[in-house]
Amino acid sequence: MKPATKTRKPSIPQELVFEIFSWLPAKSLMRFKCIYKFCNSLVSESDFVDIHQCRSMIRTGGKKLFAWQDKDFYTIEGKEEGNASRLRIENFSENLLYNHIMCTNGLFCCSKKYEECVAVCNPSTKVVRYLPRLKAFAKIDYPGYYYSMGFDPQEKTYKVLMTVSTRNWVFTLGTDKSWREIKGIIDFAVTRNNAVYISGVIYMLNYAEGNAFIVAFDVKNENFRIITLWNPSYHRAYFYNTRKVNGKLAILDMRNYFDCGDNMDMWILENQTQNEGWEKHIIRIPLERTRFCNYCDGEILFTKTIKSRQFIRLCYDDREKRWREFIIKGLPEVGLINGVYSYAESLFPVEKICNSS
Repeated sequence: MKPATKTRKPSIPQELVFEIFSWLPAKSLMRFKCIYKFCNSLVSESDFVDIHQCRSMIRTGGKKLFAWQDKDFYTIEGKEEGNASRLRIENFSENLLYNHIMCTNGLFCCSKKYEECVAVCNPSTKVVRYLPRLKAFAKIDYPGYYYSMGFDPQEKTYKVLMTVSTRNWVFTLGTDKSWREIKGIIDFAVTRNNAVYISGVIYMLNYAEGNAFIVAFDVKNENFRIITLWNPSYHRAYFYNTRKVNGKLAILDMRNYFDCGDNMDMWILENQTQNEGWEKHIIRIPLERTRFCNYCDGEILFTKTIKSRQFIRLCYDDREKRWREFIIKGLPEVGLINGVYSYAESLFPVEKICNSS
């Protein structure tokens, strides 16, 4: 009599698992990571991270939102009516009252002007790490620290730029263990942490000797260049906000909005390589008094409270030249929304960044 043969369990090819997992939300992948060895290694592979982020934008329509309110942070599903869920990360939101947040390719760089502390947060994986301190300016009273973050699409690396006084340092996430000082071009001061990342370049609104201008930092080559404005007056630049509009550098002039509240000017740099060609657009603001919030996902955002625990997000679509409403539910009854950002899910392993003690 022949011994009974064991029935072999059918296995799923790894190529198929790769394909299926690449369409799953980050939350599900984090659960699989704990129980499935293959998934644990898969979500750390750079190719999978890139494909998953692209497919996340297709799956969600690029409408996942991140809201900042005082010390609290919330994630919001970008549907017609979004429900806010508090982003719970240990020792993050309760640890420091940030006054500047910058979103770059799915990651958030959070900092405070007069404190040498910068956190990099991935809301998709709910991991945060703090970059090491510089120590070089311990003897200076109240130095101003200006942080911005960019992404090198060729090397697929994130870099944080720090400006202190007239000197600049760079920290490459996942590679550097300490800050590297780089050479600048002129003495400048960042205006109200006014920076935006676009296609491998960080654009910062700055001033020097009474004039305002844009300093562009190439993330890959780590060099600077100057972009002149249509109006170099620094006093007027106090009302400027740098933004990304349809893949181009734009500046919102909020002066008319603060004066009368019925319109504002938007200047778009049509030729970013030649540093010329600012084109003016006039945006009419709804009569209801609202609060400017941000620019994300191709729309200018304004917010206002409509009733308890609900906020309305007024969105201006620059392509269609029209406004639409989006209700955010589940936020606390008090407090203003400091910023709303759209982002695509990222699996970038923030936990591999050098963490300061």
